[in-house]
Amino acid sequence: MSIAAFLLMNERVIIQANRGMPGQKYIFEFKDDDEMCYKIALKFLSSKCSKYDGHLRMLRSMIRG
Repeated sequence: MSIAAFLLMNERVIIQANRGMPGQKYIFEFKDDDEMCYKIALKFLSSKCSKYDGHLRMLRSMIRG
């Protein structure tokens, strides 16, 4: 979900979103005529958004115990 949000922040157009099959939480499909979604998704890994997402996950796990 975090990468999908990052793609939206980078002006990508979402085509559809739905729940996946068991074991897959969500499936997001983006318009990718210029084939940039993969490159933008890779940028997520070194972005501040990725750090933020990591900290949120850690905080959730601390609360859940």
